[in-house]
Amino acid sequence: MRILVVEDEIRIRKGLTNLIEKHTEHTVVGQASNGAEGKEMALLYVPDLIITDIRMPVMDGLEMMKQLKELSDDWRFVILSGYSEFEYAKKALQYGADDYLVKPLAPEDVMKLFDTI
Repeated sequence: MRILVVEDEIRIRKGLTNLIEKHTEHTVVGQASNGAEGKEMALLYVPDLIITDIRMPVMDGLEMMKQLKELSDDWRFVILSGYSEFEYAKKALQYGADDYLVKPLAPEDVMKLFDTI
């Protein structure tokens, strides 16, 4: 699976990328620090899955999801957030997210995610 990671916190973005590349057979095709960059990379690389944070500068993950889904319904998303409030999860699911993970993530959470997707 080709994966795009969109996360403004560099430590989390790089850590998640390393975890995916070292412990799975999936490939991270790109990393973006906000939703605007994420949208550009998604259109360029056409990943199988986009893992995105919700709150980021420039464009948040929910807006990126919404804009990409307006272009095509084929995009698959997993929302990654430090916010466990139901409203964020509800919006993410309304926009078509496949899953919603709350930070901090344990490696087991990521492995379980790929098993279910």
